[in-house]
Amino acid sequence: MDVIYFGLATPKEMYYFLFFRRENSQSNHQIIGPSLKTSAKTSDLSSYDLIFIHMESSLYSLPCSPMEMGVEDPTYHWVQDRAAAKLFSVTKDGHLLFQHFQAEDSGKYSCTISYTKRGVPLSQTFRYNIFGYHVPGGLDIVLLFHSKLCEDEWTKRFLQNLQEMLRPLEFEQHCKLQLTGTSCFPSLSDPSNEFIIQVQLKVSPFGPHWDQHCRSNSIESITDCYRKTVQHNLGQVQLALTTFFKEHKFVHVTGVDIPSIHFTNEFVGFLKTEECDAVVAVMHKVPVLLLILLPVILGINVLFLLCCCYWCYKDYHVSSPRASKKTGKTTRMERVTMFLRIPRKGPQAVPDAGPASDTSASPGAGDEYTPGAPSLATTLNSAAVADETTPMLKVKDRKHDF
Repeated sequence: MDVIYFGLATPKEMYYFLFFRRENSQSNHQIIGPSLKTSAKTSDLSSYDLIFIHMESSLYSLPCSPMEMGVEDPTYHWVQDRAAAKLFSVTKDGHLLFQHFQAEDSGKYSCTISYTKRGVPLSQTFRYNIFGYHVPGGLDIVLLFHSKLCEDEWTKRFLQNLQEMLRPLEFEQHCKLQLTGTSCFPSLSDPSNEFIIQVQLKVSPFGPHWDQHCRSNSIESITDCYRKTVQHNLGQVQLALTTFFKEHKFVHVTGVDIPSIHFTNEFVGFLKTEECDAVVAVMHKVPVLLLILLPVILGINVLFLLCCCYWCYKDYHVSSPRASKKTGKTTRMERVTMFLRIPRKGPQAVPDAGPASDTSASPGAGDEYTPGAPSLATTLNSAAVADETTPMLKVKDRKHDF
């Protein structure tokens, strides 16, 4: 289906719109429109119903009324909400025809049905807001031809002959071929006598009757049909062009002064594109490669953050003040214990030494000062820290032991 019609739903009334396509027995064009099922009164005619029409489609027919009126001898009047007047193509049944719908055809339309019922003239107006949408798809072609001449006049004739040769292929494949650029430069093998003509073409799969195989009654299937048709048409065009240039290697150009010039095809390249104009709504697809790489990139970032947190926690735990205090205290106790290896003696070997100040001041002590040795007060205090049960010794006893 080429036109997507959306109904409106209100709390009191619910309208269900079905979609269908039927062929008019009296004409060749396609009639497309919604069928209305309602359990209440007629719809609100003051609102605009949304209509979506695919760009570049063959021929569309929009009915004036979304339902069968059942009136005799009606007249139809279509108006578009634009300043400039425009002539419309309307059938006898009041269907508005769109041939090869373009972006500028989008806008607000209204159709008024005038009729007579029981001698009283009546009229109803139906309003539509029409938008064009597009399934992206295209094909870029690069052709390389060898020639003996590189002059604008002969190149122009060559391009005209080439387009004439490709015209039957456009009709068969329901596509459009548009010339986008040409260039001429010397050949590497023989720069003085041979030239290369590069021709760039753009293929649009939306030629006349490109959608003739899409016949469906549901939105999902018709959209899927459009996508498949575009891809199928592009593939068929690529195969047809490849076969064409295998069978037609030469393009002949004749002139007044020169009998005939041959342009020989040497290369055919294709590049599929998915682009749309800015004025057309595009149905984007997320690349599959991006979906694959995104979780991997996120996983690497999370792993890096976890490693950083672990390293910070480890460094903080080792260099914390409490741990440093405990380590320093343990080291001092070990040093004092190793320095003061004093054998423990019983109480009988330790007479009362008296005050420490008298012992240090006695002239008979005869202690000889050794550089680097700790003082007596420091030694006594360290011994008290190392082991509180170690008895205090006299100066002569310490000298004897050491």
